[in-house]
Amino acid sequence: MNNIERLNEEILAIRGQRHQFLLLSFQTNNESIIIKALKEVGATTFNVNLLLANKLKDLPISKRKRAVKDILREALNEVKDEIVYFERIEYLFDEELNQDPLKLFEYLSGNKVLLIKWPGDMSSNGLSYATPDHTEYYQVDGYQDHLVVI
Repeated sequence: MNNIERLNEEILAIRGQRHQFLLLSFQTNNESIIIKALKEVGATTFNVNLLLANKLKDLPISKRKRAVKDILREALNEVKDEIVYFERIEYLFDEELNQDPLKLFEYLSGNKVLLIKWPGDMSSNGLSYATPDHTEYYQVDGYQDHLVVI
């Protein structure tokens, strides 16, 4: 089974579940092939960093935390596609936004299948982003059912 078939199988398996999202980690040279395949099936791609930076720049820092969920929900509501690919999600880890990215994706994934390019490390124990001495460090156990390495 090739990577595109595997991804399609994973998408079918996650559909209809309460939290319809997959966290993707790409092996060398696979990302461009998968991105092309997602475009062929009509998936919409969001650069989360760019979207949030454009929408949050005029808000005071004190209001940004609450606005994140609304901005992403509104963007998803404007999309007709059933599959949405989120890339460049690093801003979600910024302490200014005070978000739990995985809880946010759980909230957002009710009506659409979300594919999220995970910028950190994946292991059988869980996920992490950054190093423990970094202000953006994030570590969580679980989510094995949502992890896909392709």
